[in-house]
Amino acid sequence: MIDSETKVFGTYKCKKATMVFRGRAYTAWFSEDFPVNAGPFKFGGLPGLIFEIYDTDNQYRWILKSITKNDGEQLKEPQLAYENIDLRTYVRLLDEQAQDIQQYQKSRQPKGVSTENTTFKRASVELVYEWE
Repeated sequence: MIDSETKVFGTYKCKKATMVFRGRAYTAWFSEDFPVNAGPFKFGGLPGLIFEIYDTDNQYRWILKSITKNDGEQLKEPQLAYENIDLRTYVRLLDEQAQDIQQYQKSRQPKGVSTENTTFKRASVELVYEWE
């Protein structure tokens, strides 16, 4: 949701937007002086360049450090030799890896040390996904 509140970054006036993305609430500041819907990580879609975005728990924050105009040359996306997989598969593999690490750490505890079984919980930027 775009708000009427504004903030100045250097000489650029930015507008405030708030949103919830995959389990976290965020505040973004964007400038319509740069009419591109771009931002850090997976954030974009606003009617201007995102200058700052952070979650309400202050665990994650991205701040635009500088802007440099280029000569108009288009950047080419690097060609990677990785297999493409869908997001669900990627998340499942990450979760399985984290659970394996948790089990390994538990198995390496000294004799006489016991821990309670804990439920796996993601600690990444994205806490929940659309299909969950």
